[in-house]
Amino acid sequence: MHVRSNVAANTTIITLTTANSRIALGSNAATKGQITLTISAADTANLVPAIYVYDLEVVSGGGVVDRLIEGNFVVKAEVTR
Repeated sequence: MHVRSNVAANTTIITLTTANSRIALGSNAATKGQITLTISAADTANLVPAIYVYDLEVVSGGGVVDRLIEGNFVVKAEVTR
């Protein structure tokens, strides 16, 4: 999963993969078919107020890429101090 400031941006702001342990795939009967995404508090603390875009793709063993989800989210500045 990649988070970017916009779809044309070359820079990835946050990257989640199974290799960096930020994506976990269900591995037993109780969790089969589940995908868990983990973004740390440190990652979100570094986000400046803006609208960000993301997508999550799965690559099969044969190299076929399927997009599972895509969207955007808003980070707002804190008002109360």
